[in-house]
Amino acid sequence: MLIFKEEHIENICHVLHARAEGTMGYRLRLSKRHEHYNLVARYMNLVGEVHQAKIIKQKPRDVDPSLPPLLDIQLSKSLLIKTVGVKVPGLLHKDPGTFKGLTLVELLTKRSVETWEELRRNFLRRAPFELGTALEYKVNRWLYYSCFCYVTQMADGTIRITSFEKDRSYEARELMREMGISPQPEVLRSLFPVPGELGQKEYQEKIRMDKIVRFIEDHVSQPLPGIKELAHRFNINEKKLNKRFKSIVGQTPYAFYMDCKLDRAMNLLRTTALDIDGVCESVGYHSRSGFYRAFKRKFGMNPGEVKREVGPDTA
Repeated sequence: MLIFKEEHIENICHVLHARAEGTMGYRLRLSKRHEHYNLVARYMNLVGEVHQAKIIKQKPRDVDPSLPPLLDIQLSKSLLIKTVGVKVPGLLHKDPGTFKGLTLVELLTKRSVETWEELRRNFLRRAPFELGTALEYKVNRWLYYSCFCYVTQMADGTIRITSFEKDRSYEARELMREMGISPQPEVLRSLFPVPGELGQKEYQEKIRMDKIVRFIEDHVSQPLPGIKELAHRFNINEKKLNKRFKSIVGQTPYAFYMDCKLDRAMNLLRTTALDIDGVCESVGYHSRSGFYRAFKRKFGMNPGEVKREVGPDTA
């Protein structure tokens, strides 16, 4: 019988789920003592390397310019982090407020620190430029995120670091929802606990949270019932509903509902001939300006930019 540590299993599940969403950059660290785990880790890392190599070899015209980079970090002239893209906290498993004021070195693996220091010695002497290099970002003890990055010095002396890998997760999430699969890795894991890990009562609570997730996903074009109504519908205490939902999904029911609406809106903009007002109405937004603000906050671009890139007659 093979025995894996719980943190090994969690990271393996995380990598598999990320790849289902089209994110190929996660790599598993190897262990000094668990050879069976190392066998799995090496194979999964190899699969990621092969897929990333295929992406990098794509011709520029094959790379959709309307898709935002998966990783986007802005550095000040003194090379401290000013801002990060909306996907970065989730990508690196960190709270959004922890990034500002850090050095990039604090996010990198030991191997990439050496790469970054070498780059610094070279590019600080030059005017605006763009360089390409592979960098590895720490996630946790057993996991890091590896990607090919563009390091660009802007005209004002600040630095922007963006990944070649684009954010296509909304496509995968929509497909998962159409297939009746939850896009939330925490929910997936909660349905397959380690035998004996959970009592029957706790297991039933996790099942109930999954039903609430599916209810929200199926009703994104309609107003979300209040917490009181949701709690009554699923026979759970209001406070417990909020607390349990957030512990499993990582968001409140309302935040998850808004994310689902915006994922669907992005999918409609890119795959249908609906105009922006039609998309706005289809996902239940009654205010065009509110839709624009929420969309820009999540994806880093507005709906008009997406439509202009894909063309008005997308079928």
